[in-house]
Amino acid sequence: MSEVGAGEPPRMSRAVGGLLSMAAVAAVILAGWWLMIWGLKLDPLSAKTPADVFHYVFTHVRAAEHRAELAAALGKTLGDALLGYLAGMALGAVLAAGTSLSHTVERAVLPLAMVLRSVPLAALTPIITLVFGHGLLAVTAVAAIVVFFPTYVNVLLGLRSTPREMRDLIDAYGGSRLQTFVKVEVPSAVPALMASARIAVPAALIGVIVAEWLVSGKGVGQYMIESQHSLDYGALWSAAVGLTVASALLYALVGWLERIVLARIADR
Repeated sequence: MSEVGAGEPPRMSRAVGGLLSMAAVAAVILAGWWLMIWGLKLDPLSAKTPADVFHYVFTHVRAAEHRAELAAALGKTLGDALLGYLAGMALGAVLAAGTSLSHTVERAVLPLAMVLRSVPLAALTPIITLVFGHGLLAVTAVAAIVVFFPTYVNVLLGLRSTPREMRDLIDAYGGSRLQTFVKVEVPSAVPALMASARIAVPAALIGVIVAEWLVSGKGVGQYMIESQHSLDYGALWSAAVGLTVASALLYALVGWLERIVLARIADR
């Protein structure tokens, strides 16, 4: 027992290592950002450096107002993205399960999934607007569609990746098709589901931003459009940075949950 404990990295060391890795990535991104603006000799009026964004958000005379406006826009976008994220994940997982269990469902769902994947989101959004209007439902639908396809494909592949020997074992004991699905296929698909949950985070945010540009006129999408029209490039860059940071943090959070879930499955 002591040898096993000695061989495992301390939890604190892993946490510190993760924080150092994140800090290193952030430093590389900031350096690349600065070098891009300096190397391409971009117009300082429209191309803002990290220092400009920091000034706009924290040290400007109206910084508190800027933070409040940005926080309100981000809150709206993140709330809408969460609804679309959950709807797309649930729909993708349920239809993947139905496809795995029924060839009839497969013949009905696969063509629809391919159509949704092949049509550009900007072309699909006006159709969604005609069906659902310009409110929250349309924004949620756009985000859900973006999340649906990778979830559906990954979970379906996970369900079908179950070793044949495990299926045969259930059959040998007289198990039903549903029992095989619940006891063997679903556990095999959990890693794929968790990977999809992680990948879907930035996808949901992209879907909501597109919907806000084209449909609702709210959230970060509208905030960025208004900032561009008013030549308030500090607000525009701050919104992009805030959205990127939020996406990275949510991605890391889902990754942390993924490790917990997979560790518990491995312990069973």
